[in-house]
Amino acid sequence: MLPDLSANQVFACYEFMRTMPPFCHYKMPHGDEIEFQVVKDRRLHGWHKATDSGKHILAISKNSIGHTGSLIFYMAHEMIHLVQAERGTHTSADHNAEFRKIAKLVCRLNGFDPKVFV
Repeated sequence: MLPDLSANQVFACYEFMRTMPPFCHYKMPHGDEIEFQVVKDRRLHGWHKATDSGKHILAISKNSIGHTGSLIFYMAHEMIHLVQAERGTHTSADHNAEFRKIAKLVCRLNGFDPKVFV
């Protein structure tokens, strides 16, 4: 089990995943440009929000993630939302065709279960 999850750990996880394919091929913002939050949500593992000013907020729930592998898995999921926000391709359908295409690649390259990922 993860001990009490911190924003610094979430930041470090993001920075690690930013070096992994396919994220290393995208122009991902440095972690210093993102606001990382640890929330207590049992319904959501995490979420990403792009503000009107273009700032990114990435949150991970300490109440629904208890293992390092799960943290990495859900970080990758939220990073796809961030990629889409940067590209301007995020739609009201959270997991549109582009999301599913990137998710398939992320899963193949990182050994994640695509049936659980989306």
